[in-house]
Amino acid sequence: MRYLPLLAMPLILASCFTLPDKKKIEEQLEKTKTVNDHTYTDSRDTYMVTRTTKANGPIEEDGAVSLIATTDQLKTASGSYLDHFKEGTWIYNNNIKNITTVTWSKYEIGQFGIETNLSTKGSTRTIDDHTELYHLPVKEDSILIRFYADTLAARAKRRPYEDILTDLMEQKGLKLTQTTNKILEDSNNVISITSLIFTDSTGKSKEVSMEVASAQLPTGFLAFATMYHEKDQPSARIMFDGVLTNLYLNKARFYNPYKRIERTKIGRRN
Repeated sequence: MRYLPLLAMPLILASCFTLPDKKKIEEQLEKTKTVNDHTYTDSRDTYMVTRTTKANGPIEEDGAVSLIATTDQLKTASGSYLDHFKEGTWIYNNNIKNITTVTWSKYEIGQFGIETNLSTKGSTRTIDDHTELYHLPVKEDSILIRFYADTLAARAKRRPYEDILTDLMEQKGLKLTQTTNKILEDSNNVISITSLIFTDSTGKSKEVSMEVASAQLPTGFLAFATMYHEKDQPSARIMFDGVLTNLYLNKARFYNPYKRIERTKIGRRN
């Protein structure tokens, strides 16, 4: 740490500081304190968290974090939050081979009461009374994210959202060839995550992948889905998890990836 040499100076030197100077130094040290007291779990991995923030403040209030995956593969992510949303450039590293940067910014999506963070390179447009579409260009291709919001009463009478999306894809001539599902939970909600793969029976178009996340929140039903081609999978997964971990409907959080580490207290033996 850049402050260690200062702390290692002789005590007599420390006594030369005036009281205001010493107070300023202590305040600066407090602001840059590193804290390791949480894990972070997205749809695929669990990370150990190192944050540079005030020790007692909310982890996403205003500060920087570094995430290191606890799997065999080296996966890291690092960046900053501003008022509970990812802000500015985040760096994603997968085995030191694929380094991706995303510049995040907070987005409020129309009349739906949705708040999230999205890449500043994309744009949104309204599809219907319940659906907003986000378009992110990637090289010569694109990643699409559909956001769907509804009331709990109306949603309870309908089919699963992934079934509705499957119908839309089949109307475009694509056939569902593979599907997998998993459940992700935090202390408040149960999140259903479904992965879908579609192919064209004629073989003329590329394979299309889709990831769908949905949950019944206290404030309504909320779902979102990423759609992309296979070559864009690394970027699409970053976008999916980036939204998953910072998404709200009428101020109710969709999924909280942070979990406090419970430290075991060791007492003295009699």
